[in-house]
Amino acid sequence: MVDSQDVARPKEKGESSTQKRKRGPTEMKEITRARSEGQKLVIQYNELGQAIGQNATKLKSFIGTTVRFHVPIIYSDWPTVPKEIKDKIFELIEAGFVVDPRSKKAIIQITTPHDVFGVRRKCCIMIESLKDFTSMRPIATACLDAYIMYLYTRMESARTLNLYKFLDSGSISCGSSKEERAQLLTARLLGTDYDQLLLFPYNSGNHWTLVVINLTKGAAFWIDPLKNRIDPDVTEVVERSFNIMNKKKPAWRVVKCPKQSGVVECGYYVMRFMRDIIMSTSTSIIQIMKDSPRAYTQDEIDCIRSEWAEFVGKHVDKGLNKAKGNPMAFYKCVVHHEVNVMCLCG
Repeated sequence: MVDSQDVARPKEKGESSTQKRKRGPTEMKEITRARSEGQKLVIQYNELGQAIGQNATKLKSFIGTTVRFHVPIIYSDWPTVPKEIKDKIFELIEAGFVVDPRSKKAIIQITTPHDVFGVRRKCCIMIESLKDFTSMRPIATACLDAYIMYLYTRMESARTLNLYKFLDSGSISCGSSKEERAQLLTARLLGTDYDQLLLFPYNSGNHWTLVVINLTKGAAFWIDPLKNRIDPDVTEVVERSFNIMNKKKPAWRVVKCPKQSGVVECGYYVMRFMRDIIMSTSTSIIQIMKDSPRAYTQDEIDCIRSEWAEFVGKHVDKGLNKAKGNPMAFYKCVVHHEVNVMCLCG
């Protein structure tokens, strides 16, 4: 929803500055319509210079869509994208949003190889998302996808690609229509080998869980760090997918797993779940989680954050941070909470 204080537009003759404006839909078409009417969504910032509020979420989504549309797949990373394309993207952003000009450099882009998710695409990490990751705040979809890319490289080295496949974090998460998500899931499941497990993070709206599916055995596993019941939304999506393939409904198992102690660790726990699964000598999801601790220590969480930082650091634009593109310096910034506005956007 867009509140009146979140929209900047030219005042019409006789209009009072206190006059209430109607709330509009939250789809991306709202941004296009507002732009055509000379309106802009105002991005608010906290004292750390971080974008906050509902409009910040819309901005992140808009940037991801815009980058995927305007940047040809031939460019492997953000530094190689021509300046004129970058300028065009920022012009489109400025046409729809009132933003801090320093946000112009606030993107880390990683090209995802086809085999990771079954489709070649771009993973765009906003600097705001990086700051959230740095401070152990709720993490964005792109951060999870980047870690999956890292895990894929580990599987390549260990020659275990035949055991697992991944689906990106946004495809099945609550948001788009169930039918569309079921079709995406079906396409990926049909690409799995015999007895191969498909792993994907699922977000119900404000909480991350991990879902694992074994198509061969008709089994689905729900791994929730808050130990909630299986979300009916994902149940329906998975069952629709099985129906498309003329399969019986999957047998769901709620898996006992480490439990998060706070309210923001779910994304980090899901990352650790995936790591524990692919690094284990066992392929039994039940057994792997049974062998895990009751809760992860901060050191165990920092382990995945360190791996993530070193991997993502290799793709950081040299102009974005003091590390000058040095992955280890970037790693130090992330793990030791040294990321700040001037470091990343100055």
